[in-house]
Amino acid sequence: MSTSGALAGEEESDEESSSSSANVLEEFRNNWQKELQQTHHLSSALGNLSLANDSEESMAQRLFLQGTEYERMGKVFDAIRHYRRAVQLVPDIELRVRPLLAQQEEDEATEVANIDETEEIPEEADDKEDLSNVDLTLRFQGALGRCGKVCERPSDEKVLQTSLHISDLPTEIILYIFKWVVSRDLDVRSLEYLGLVCRGFYILARDPEIWRLACTKVWRSSVGLSPKALGYSTWRQMFQERYRVNFHGCYISKTSYLRYGENSFQDQFYRPVHLIEYYRYMRFFPEGRVLMLTTPDEPVNCVGKLKDRFPQKKEVLVGKYEIHEDILMILLKKSEQRRQKLPRETKRQQNCFAERDTNTFYLEMRINTAAKKRRFCQLEWKQYSVVQFKNKAEFTTNFDLLPNQYPPLWFSRVRSYHTETDCPLF
Repeated sequence: MSTSGALAGEEESDEESSSSSANVLEEFRNNWQKELQQTHHLSSALGNLSLANDSEESMAQRLFLQGTEYERMGKVFDAIRHYRRAVQLVPDIELRVRPLLAQQEEDEATEVANIDETEEIPEEADDKEDLSNVDLTLRFQGALGRCGKVCERPSDEKVLQTSLHISDLPTEIILYIFKWVVSRDLDVRSLEYLGLVCRGFYILARDPEIWRLACTKVWRSSVGLSPKALGYSTWRQMFQERYRVNFHGCYISKTSYLRYGENSFQDQFYRPVHLIEYYRYMRFFPEGRVLMLTTPDEPVNCVGKLKDRFPQKKEVLVGKYEIHEDILMILLKKSEQRRQKLPRETKRQQNCFAERDTNTFYLEMRINTAAKKRRFCQLEWKQYSVVQFKNKAEFTTNFDLLPNQYPPLWFSRVRSYHTETDCPLF
């Protein structure tokens, strides 16, 4: 019995060893076939790459892809250099590489999805936050109150900070810089752009003192002690909504009409017709000063003559203006000297004397708003009269404001007016 049991055990062990060897052999065969397939793909890829290396398109493709990698890393100058070399080889390389880039992005997205398949990804909100009824000033003040500074300093442990950040300046200094930005010309457009830099600048750009000084510059004694007395919640709202004129450009109108000439001496039936075209320009300054120019020249050649408060050109009229509700009152003066000789018997005492002729122009115009984004962009004629003082006599002329001869003036922005400043807002 013992001998037969031993024989049976030996037969079972032989069968188990044969089966395990068969499994090992099968596993080795499968691994060998996979290695052959990988070697075949690698050799074919290397063969294709070696054939493509000789072409300019493959070289341009590699340069362009390398440029995209540099761009992702933040190395902009290296990326531009590779892009330029790739375009020099193949001008339309971007169109040819675009499918490869799309496929690469799709593969990366798939890989990230497979890796993070077990992780819980928070759902992003489809709708953006509604900020229509949110007071951003209070929100930003709360956020900045936790850090204790006007601006949030970017923190990067890898970057060595060797200079001070603007947030290290006192608030009074930053506000003084803002007053230089606004300047005495009231460049509030630049102030609004400055408020888009960060949350701290957003708050400082709405400082009540800056907007109170701006309102005082425009309306002077009629500004009042508080904006709430005139129905406005803040000084900034008062400056934006109350009727005024714009200061970062000039108002322009073009007048065209036909004028008949004299009959010809040779042909009495021929009478020429002349087309008359000229422009009116007006520029306003916050302190109540106004410049006016009437000329046939185009705006490109004339807006520079109105840049200075005290123009050197004699054809530019200088005057003052006041704003009453939506009515603009303008007074301009023009003086001319006439020299007249005295009688011969008094010539030894005084050779000549100067007699001054003065023309005073009274204009009354209405301030209109064409659109919400273009406030106070139109000046409509309401009254126009000229008082002439000549030979110690005064003559008054009232003009009929025909629409074709006195069209409304439209505001046009002139960038050169606010390229520099010589005085802060005070």
